[in-house]
Amino acid sequence: MSATELPTTFTFTGQREAAEIGLMYYMARWYDSEIGHFIQADTIVPGPGNPLAWNRFSYVNYNPLQYTDPGGHCLWGFILKLIIGAYNVYNATEIDPNDTPEPTSTDMTDWLVDRLNENRQSEYAQILTESFDNFLQTDEVFEGLELWVGLVNNGSYWDYKEDIIDSGVLDQQRSEYITLGEYEINYQAVAKINYGYMGGYGWCWWRTGCGP
Repeated sequence: MSATELPTTFTFTGQREAAEIGLMYYMARWYDSEIGHFIQADTIVPGPGNPLAWNRFSYVNYNPLQYTDPGGHCLWGFILKLIIGAYNVYNATEIDPNDTPEPTSTDMTDWLVDRLNENRQSEYAQILTESFDNFLQTDEVFEGLELWVGLVNNGSYWDYKEDIIDSGVLDQQRSEYITLGEYEINYQAVAKINYGYMGGYGWCWWRTGCGP
């Protein structure tokens, strides 16, 4: 065996080299290291949100220093990022600065409008804006999702149920219903309205500036 000859046909990233045809076998298709591309198009587009993924002959979105593609279909480094990102989102730390003013009556119309305006102008909204504006950057999107979960988990900053309970206004009338405009609704809906505003209307505002 010569000094340059390898004792195995498996190469650095685990693919088998077919030296007689000058290609590497990536399970789903063949790769030509001379041109840096697969010789067959990928049958799937694993990251449709990323323009680089639409070249179905490219290898790891032209970023072999960060990613590998053991099966010929997807970026292993990208999958690992998704797993880690999902874990961090699931285990997001609760955010609660404890500075939310408590409502003073069961008519919470003005109180909720004030909270929505505060949230829209908060530093958290700015961070979420930047995260989702860079939706092709996986790390930033997951950071935004982790922040979102930390804000809306039970007992967190944007979950107003405990603030309403602690205010004592429900005890005064011995009811779980509050007034918003001309409607009487269960107090737990207040937090859901806030989520919808910041995650629905808020998304429209973050992406296009069109929110209410």
